[in-house]
Amino acid sequence: MLAGSAASRQRALWYATDLLIAGRYTEDEIWVFDEIIGRLEQEIEVAARTQLAKRLARADNAPLRVIKKLAFDDSIDVAGPVLQQSERLDTRALIATARSKSQLHLLAISRRKSIIEDVTDELVTRGNRRC
Repeated sequence: MLAGSAASRQRALWYATDLLIAGRYTEDEIWVFDEIIGRLEQEIEVAARTQLAKRLARADNAPLRVIKKLAFDDSIDVAGPVLQQSERLDTRALIATARSKSQLHLLAISRRKSIIEDVTDELVTRGNRRC
């Protein structure tokens, strides 16, 4: 567990996220944000993770480890925005999510602007018409 109150950790999370989204950073610098946001993200509730996912889903510089963790979240409210919008998710992450998560996760993946054939194949294999 991290030091400080839940409120102070959440303020630190939003501060780091705002700083990341507002700036231009190298991949090495983004890795540092990945470490910080990843540690802070571990101890927040679903509502805050949902807000984090919505903020990072469209960010071109979203930290890779955090974005993948959000994509694999059991809560579709958290995973949905990332699965649908994040350009930082690679094909392997999308396929792994499609293979292991709910039909709602598959539906979110299917709503991406573009989907490569390997991901489409997985959606067709696992998906159902009732969602």
